[in-house]
Amino acid sequence: MKKTTTLILAILTFAISFSQEIERINFSGVTKQYSENDTIPNVIYPKDNQTNKPIVLLDNNNVRFEILRTLNPNQIDSITIEKGKFEIDNREYNGKIIVKTKSNYQPNIINLKELILKYTELKNCNYVFSIDGEIVNADPKDVFIDEKNIMQIKVVKLDKTENIKGLYFITLLTRTPENLKKANTINIRGSELSMNK
Repeated sequence: MKKTTTLILAILTFAISFSQEIERINFSGVTKQYSENDTIPNVIYPKDNQTNKPIVLLDNNNVRFEILRTLNPNQIDSITIEKGKFEIDNREYNGKIIVKTKSNYQPNIINLKELILKYTELKNCNYVFSIDGEIVNADPKDVFIDEKNIMQIKVVKLDKTENIKGLYFITLLTRTPENLKKANTINIRGSELSMNK
């Protein structure tokens, strides 16, 4: 739990330093307050500024930011954040996140395309991915994850759409404490029962 908190604090500290806005939190002091009496939805268009993102080095390997969502925090030895501009492979990054895993842990890094081919029967299809509820807006071949920390792959065929054929929505859930608790709990008429009891 301590590693999880450390990881979250490190990422938030870094994000605050390098951006003005993270998802729905606006650090300029203006925030949208929601209430149950609202009658008009708030429409959000998240910004995906590639030039503002930091580079992520996992055990000295350049990986995409999404991998931080799938790493087991208990297997992280250290996180170092370096501020500044860095140019690596002719691309400029706003900062650097260096993640070192524990010496006895070897993450099984795999891209989303390989993961789907390995665990499902889907071939030559189009995919939309989410990891723990966050949409992944990138080519599946370019997004690497730690296969060991994936708890569930849920595949939904989007076959009710008229114009798009062969499209699947794939939800990945990692082994976070919240996801594990939810997966191991059964709700029966408002009462929760643990499957582990």
